[in-house]
Amino acid sequence: MKSFRKYLPYVAAALIGAATLAAPSQARAAFQIRFSTDGGATFSSGVSDGDVLDTNSNAGTIAINVDGFLITAVASGGTSSALSVIDLQIQQIGLGPATGGTVVVQASMDGLITVPAPQTLINRFTDNTLPVGGVPAGGDVATGETFVASGSGLFVTSGGSLVLDTGSVNPSPVPTNYVFNSGTPYAITTQITSTFAAGASLQVDNNNRITGAPAPGGLLLAFTGLPVLSVGTWLRRRRNRVAA
Repeated sequence: MKSFRKYLPYVAAALIGAATLAAPSQARAAFQIRFSTDGGATFSSGVSDGDVLDTNSNAGTIAINVDGFLITAVASGGTSSALSVIDLQIQQIGLGPATGGTVVVQASMDGLITVPAPQTLINRFTDNTLPVGGVPAGGDVATGETFVASGSGLFVTSGGSLVLDTGSVNPSPVPTNYVFNSGTPYAITTQITSTFAAGASLQVDNNNRITGAPAPGGLLLAFTGLPVLSVGTWLRRRRNRVAA
């Protein structure tokens, strides 16, 4: 058993390699983030990946400073035929906002190509802001919401093209699944609304993943077949060495 354990890292590496080979290449998509400090009545201009106002140099990640508050908003995402991901976070800078208030932050990405329908959106919304207990205790009250719209276009949150609206979501450690039907391309917008007290240590996350149904057969084979092949190869080599 101890000898077998030595080879587990090699088996794991082979699995990772198979998953990489089976995953489709990522498609290019329009991707922006914006914010509102008046409850969503008006929004800032959208900031794209690599724009001057994007403070994160990594491709696929946008970070902006929210005007009037010591808060940063960070979004990351990408799309392929097997999986689309968009994640939005708001967090403190330094010691937290000097004054309380409300911010609405949205991240949006179009050109999504994950199929086949019906697709499943897996949403996980968490709030780890300190102190715990909401605004009266010096923390925050946060809700999330995610929209999916058919066709192209960023920040689509209403109208006939919507195929999914999660409604207002409260923080929970348990992910929630939503099923929708859309051809390609389609777009996703995810949102965080936070009302916070001065000095709150903000850490709110709205994470979204979209998969098609059923799962791609090639990807399933990569995950189910390769472990057997890898272990089988190791056993054959082991027997050959013993026989020698």
